[in-house]
Amino acid sequence: MDQPNTSKNCPKRRRVVAVTSEDFENTLQTWLEKETEGDFSDVDDDQADPDFFLQSDHETESEQSEDEQEHENQLQTRPTSVPLVDVNRTSRSETTSPISILSGNQKYYYGKNGYKWSSEEPVNRSSRTASHNIVDIPPRQPKTFIDSESLWLELFDTKMIDTIVTCTNQKLSQVCTKYKNPDKVELRPTDREEMKAFLGLLFYTSVFKSNHENTKCIFATDGSGREIFRCVMSQFRFLTLLNYIRFDDSNSRSQRLETDPLAAISEIFGLFIANCKKAYTPGAYLCVDEMLVPFRGRCKFIIYMPKKPAKYGLKILVVCDAETFYVHNAYIYHGKDSDGLGLPETERKLAIPTQSVLRLCKDFEKTNRNITADNWFSSIELMERLKDRGLTYVGTLKKNKRHIPPEFQASKTRSPESSLHGFTKDFTIVSYVPKKSKAVLLISSMHHTKQLDPLTKKPEIIMDYNKTKGGVDEIDKKCSNYSSSRRTRRWPLAIFFRVLDLSGVNAYALYKTCTAVPNISRAQFLQDLARSLVLPHLKRRVYNNRLPRELRLTISRVLGTDKPPEPEITAPEDTEAARKTCKICPSRLKRRTKYSCIECRKAICLGCSKTVCVECADNK
Repeated sequence: MDQPNTSKNCPKRRRVVAVTSEDFENTLQTWLEKETEGDFSDVDDDQADPDFFLQSDHETESEQSEDEQEHENQLQTRPTSVPLVDVNRTSRSETTSPISILSGNQKYYYGKNGYKWSSEEPVNRSSRTASHNIVDIPPRQPKTFIDSESLWLELFDTKMIDTIVTCTNQKLSQVCTKYKNPDKVELRPTDREEMKAFLGLLFYTSVFKSNHENTKCIFATDGSGREIFRCVMSQFRFLTLLNYIRFDDSNSRSQRLETDPLAAISEIFGLFIANCKKAYTPGAYLCVDEMLVPFRGRCKFIIYMPKKPAKYGLKILVVCDAETFYVHNAYIYHGKDSDGLGLPETERKLAIPTQSVLRLCKDFEKTNRNITADNWFSSIELMERLKDRGLTYVGTLKKNKRHIPPEFQASKTRSPESSLHGFTKDFTIVSYVPKKSKAVLLISSMHHTKQLDPLTKKPEIIMDYNKTKGGVDEIDKKCSNYSSSRRTRRWPLAIFFRVLDLSGVNAYALYKTCTAVPNISRAQFLQDLARSLVLPHLKRRVYNNRLPRELRLTISRVLGTDKPPEPEITAPEDTEAARKTCKICPSRLKRRTKYSCIECRKAICLGCSKTVCVECADNK
């Protein structure tokens, strides 16, 4: 009598069923359920794989049973001639590839981790707009344009300027003793008006594309330089402020560095971001990405990014308005665990890209705005977290993500300009073939249909992504076109230059939202801003009688006057301290007087005041 074939050494039995069989669906469903439960009675122990489906946060099993049962009720016809289905081969590949269930016109796709996608749209196209796509944004109040400086001061306010002035004066007081003449006028303490003029000159260098030009060429007096720089301040004073500008209290920096690696710039950067949040309300589409501030000096959190033009620098994560390119929030990456600062302890255990997006978009929760990002940020984990916060997401995907079905990968068999969609209750994945053997993968929680653009025949997800993906890249481009950054080995100064450039970008975005303003270019706007910043200091400098008359005449021409104004002459107090030695009388006489020459303001006694002093007579 033949024994039943139960030995482990005997060949493996193949489970085969014809699609034309009457009980095809029931048999196939029974086999799949038994295999996923690890209870296949006719399979040997060494063939069963209990880890075939990995654990997933998504409820794949429950959704699978519901969708398949609904489809069985709709099934009416079957193909008359189809090959046999080998369940062993489809469910047990060498790489544990996902299962594709074919039943009539319905198809389900499975990722390597068992994540299930359906080819059927979860909603009817004729249904009304989904609630998560109805954006709740407060009405934006139109701004009244006064001048470019007032818009810029909303972002770079006087508190920031006063902080820089205080810290710079502290540094100047420390270094002036190293010079032979510590009382030189170029080493004097600065003030708010002069600091604004210094920032105005930096904006001028960005407009004139002279940020990397030698200062000797900029301040040249032979006609090759730019006279606006000489009018505002001397070359030595410009270099002094550039070298000794500081942004924090150096006395307490060592203590703050223990908890804040960015102590040298964090206060100014934090004030700037807070002002950006208050000055403008972004629209419905946001863009999250990273920008690289070029820097090759010494810094422990410098980043190497080979695809960026600068390659080496400091990384800043930014979220901006995808339409107006307005920077709303940003933070500087300064090493491990810096992306999750400000997040709860449970969220700091998430993936680093997820932490970045959650930190940047904290102000937009429950507004149903959409966030666009590239494949470094995209993940199911992030989209589920954003869904709980009332936000949608659109982004590209890396091809090595385990929830992507193999059918969505690039293949030579897929025809160009074709697309493949996969749906869940909340998310949609699409694979588009731009050309043969290529595939573009995107994922979205905002789209739930297979709608294509009528002109390009591309999926709607790709069209919306292309419209909103370039926000941060466009800001980076704007900062590079008109950059105030100068060569430096101090990383806080490199960050400050980028803050100054971002303030110009945001100020121009605010200008575009003002009512009844002329349509001017960003270069013209920055030039107007620079002039408005240096103007108060020029008006004060034109009264400085120590300047050469030629320079005062140049300043007068810049200010729009024919000649330098004469200062009001007031008789000094008749005290010994107010009296000065006459400059014309012999020094051995030591004649002291309270009077001065009306032209050169040098002290002269009454005996010498009958005629103009010799120096002024020679000049005339």
